[in-house]
Amino acid sequence: MLKLITHVFGVYDKISPIHEAATLGDVSELERLIKEGVNVNLKNYEQHTPLYLAVQNGNELAAKLLLESGANAKNLMRIAVDKGNLKMLQLLDQFGADVEGDKNGPIYPYMKVKDGLHLFHLAAQQGYLDIVKWFVDVKGVSINLSKNPLKQTALHLAAKQGHQDVVEFLLQKNANPDVLDLNENAPVHLAVQQGNLPILKLLKGYEASLEIYGNKSKITPLHVAAKHHYLSIIEYLIDTAKVNINALANGLQIGKLYLPECMQSKYTPLQAATFFPDAGQTIALLVYKRADIDLKHNFGKFRSYIIKHQNAILNSGPMEHQIALGLAFLKVFHDYNDSKTINFKKFVVTTLVTKMKNISEGDTTAKLKEILSTQEQGENFYNFCLATTKDLKFGNIESELKEPYDKILSALKSDIMGHGSATTDSIALAVAGAGSVTETSSVEIDQ
Repeated sequence: MLKLITHVFGVYDKISPIHEAATLGDVSELERLIKEGVNVNLKNYEQHTPLYLAVQNGNELAAKLLLESGANAKNLMRIAVDKGNLKMLQLLDQFGADVEGDKNGPIYPYMKVKDGLHLFHLAAQQGYLDIVKWFVDVKGVSINLSKNPLKQTALHLAAKQGHQDVVEFLLQKNANPDVLDLNENAPVHLAVQQGNLPILKLLKGYEASLEIYGNKSKITPLHVAAKHHYLSIIEYLIDTAKVNINALANGLQIGKLYLPECMQSKYTPLQAATFFPDAGQTIALLVYKRADIDLKHNFGKFRSYIIKHQNAILNSGPMEHQIALGLAFLKVFHDYNDSKTINFKKFVVTTLVTKMKNISEGDTTAKLKEILSTQEQGENFYNFCLATTKDLKFGNIESELKEPYDKILSALKSDIMGHGSATTDSIALAVAGAGSVTETSSVEIDQ
């Protein structure tokens, strides 16, 4: 007998009474049909058995009755894991659910492959902690199993998806925190790719290396964070984990996007930030955190990026970042006198003068305002700039930046004392010129 129902599939579908009873969890109706001799392995128009529908809909009592009546449980553990239903999984296991196609030997008889992932991996990926625990504690699945297309462990998958409780359990069970997958990514690389700082901290707590080289490009987690502009992770890696801020990537590329800019044999996290758009705040933060901008590798490309995106970069982050960044660029670009770089240096100095004149709020700006109001504003301001940038590894900062500071201060004094701002541009030209200012004064700043 066939009947029409609408509450199961959302459309009118033909379904047999035993399929309907299994779908709805109607145990009494199932018992009646089974006693009448209805085939418990009857397939519907989608080739699904009643047990499949009972498992899919989480009807444990119906599933138990069907199993006791000889229903075929083949391949149904996958459905239970997909649904995150541990009780159903245990029920199927109790009745010896066959795992078709398993080729991994007797230690893994409970791990049907789905889309290349074993059920243990699927549970970790979806964050089903109770099922993960069952596989490990009851079924003895190897914690570092990596038999899937990407050779990823459960820790890789849980870290990437941000399942903190699963990650912690796996680490407690001695999962290898530094294991590399097929793409040579460690779990820390995947956590950083997703911008997940709590997972990163958890991995570090279990001795994961935060300077491990991974990816086909041999990059560190800091490179990954810089590319994606994850500022909080960058600060954590530098300030807390104390990673090498100037670590060099050893690969040839960092992916398919922006390929022409990525074909570099060596690059730092600072340079990695320039491979992708909107890097202003990232660059400002890295330089403020003492990243070396006097780069020996691919400096020309880095310099071009800075000049092209000067507005975004010099106006990113807290005021102290902006000031330190501008002073740093004046120093590192000092000996480059092509027209674009000279105009960039003019822009930097003009920007610094503007920023230092318009101080109104915040700890740093309040301190600057106080310094500029003192009688010895020149010396005090110079000392403040040294204090702000003293750890940026600029080399002989005093001899190389004393004159630009003094000239900036002259312009500031003139403006503060009410003598007008007519000298600002001429001071900027004098500071940035380094060559013939006259030849470049008419060139527009490249923005």
